[in-house]
Amino acid sequence: MSKYQEMLTHFSMLREVSESTGTFVTTVRDLYKEECGKIESNSDLSEHGKLKKKEALQKDFGEAFIRNARKLKEERNLSAVKTRTAAEMIMNEKPKKPSEIAVKSFERKLSELKMDIMLESRPESALSKIQSFAKEITDPYLSDQIIENFPSLAQSVIQIAGSNPAKYKSELHAVLSESRSKAISPEQKKAAELFDIAGDNFGRDLFFPQGMEMTLIKQTFGPRIAEYANRPEFYELEEEKQARLAKQESE
Repeated sequence: MSKYQEMLTHFSMLREVSESTGTFVTTVRDLYKEECGKIESNSDLSEHGKLKKKEALQKDFGEAFIRNARKLKEERNLSAVKTRTAAEMIMNEKPKKPSEIAVKSFERKLSELKMDIMLESRPESALSKIQSFAKEITDPYLSDQIIENFPSLAQSVIQIAGSNPAKYKSELHAVLSESRSKAISPEQKKAAELFDIAGDNFGRDLFFPQGMEMTLIKQTFGPRIAEYANRPEFYELEEEKQARLAKQESE
């Protein structure tokens, strides 16, 4: 699997987890209501017995909800990290070389350009030659070569700019910016986009605080579970509480 495909796979998982929260809430809610219905229809239980059973059921389902929310959050954060890692590697890759003929032709023309502007006495003419040369280049690898050679090209213009180098620096900066844009491959542009999206998703709330999902959580499992829905890692589950108490007793 290529690094690019790896990035897309991790991002697909990130998106899948992010989009599953609504289904997750309604599924758990429906299962809970189904079990409540069984308790309600149990003629062997008194009203008090039914109430106690429902309270225990709500607690069990609430804790199950927290466990699954933890898993969702961990999966989403891990997918975000893996997406960003793969994307960053792609963004740092050097562009692929075009054909050997294209490279040789570029190098010959670049050498001619360097010689021309070195002998040029008019800054406007030197700048125009650099602009024309850079404009013709669209290949990412060759655009990257322009960037690598840009210090010497720019210096040749600035040296003959006299007392007004700022004007030419601005024009040269525009050429450099355009070359930088063309030096980025379509895959790298996509990687930069997914890098930012994954960063925005890392650590983000699973549920909108004022959204319908949070309302369902509160109605189904109570305000305490809703309070920890977006930070389930801070909720102390019953088994965690018992383990903590046992540890305290043994110390």
